[in-house]
Amino acid sequence: MGCFMEWQRGGWWGVQRSQMTTPVAVAAYPDYRLHTYLREAQSRVEELEVSNSHLQRRLDKLKNAKSALLKEL
Repeated sequence: MGCFMEWQRGGWWGVQRSQMTTPVAVAAYPDYRLHTYLREAQSRVEELEVSNSHLQRRLDKLKNAKSALLKEL
């Protein structure tokens, strides 16, 4: 009953009652929000992994160039 009372007062996280049609929808809202955060975090992790691999290749290239220069000396 507590969830229904929260829903009647205006909802969780500023969600308006007009956006939620049933107490079941209100109860599912936190899960929806967590899934949204999870998708955003997974997307960011993927971006960072791509960036990391790119930077790793650049570092390897610089190390090889340094090694080649030191061999010439």
